[in-house]
Formats: sequence, structure tokens, C-alpha cells
Amino acid sequence: MTLLLSLRFMSVVFDELRNLSLGLAARSVPWKRLPPGAGLTVLLRLGGRLFSNLMQRSQSIALAMQARGFQSPESHSVHLGSKEHVPVIPNAIALLALPLTVIGSLHYLPLVV
Repeated sequence: MTLLLSLRFMSVVFDELRNLSLGLAARSVPWKRLPPGAGLTVLLRLGGRLFSNLMQRSQSIALAMQARGFQSPESHSVHLGSKEHVPVIPNAIALLALPLTVIGSLHYLPLVV
């Protein structure tokens, strides 16, 4: 269950990174004209803003889960379509393909910095 939630939340992280990088590009920060260390300050502030945005998103997700009746992981059960054994090979292939997908998306959709 935790793995499924973390995989679901990865898209939220990438969306927030994309939104922040688009905002940075829209402001057209002159990186070469900044004094030494100022670029690092800008990146640290962006990291703080990313963390803040992700905390706000996770809080809204938690509130939505509570509104839908989710109480705790102990009282929640995942209902599969059948009681049969979950196939290992397709799940392993999917987990191995996940990093390749992320790397491929970073190659074709680079962040604007």
C-alpha cells in the first residue's frame, strides 16, 4: 500500500518541479550575472518552496482520504479482483521499467533552469 501511494505521489513531485522550473524560466533569472553564491541561494529557496508545496499537497490528499472514510492502514484492506496469487514477473518488469521511464522523460522533457 505504501509503495502504491509513493508511486502515485511521484507524479505530484514531478508536476511541482515542472511548475517551479516554468516559473523560474518565466522570471528569466540572469544566472551568469548573479554574484557568486546567489545561484545556490535561489536553488535553496526553490527547494524550500518545493517542500512547502509538497506538504500542502500531501495535506490536501490526507484530508480527501479522511473525507472518503479512510481511518488507518490497519483498518483498511486492499481488495483484489480475485484471490489468486499476484503474478511476480509482470510486477518485476513494471518495477524495472519505472526508472527507465523516469530517465527517458527527463531526457525528452528537460527541466528549464
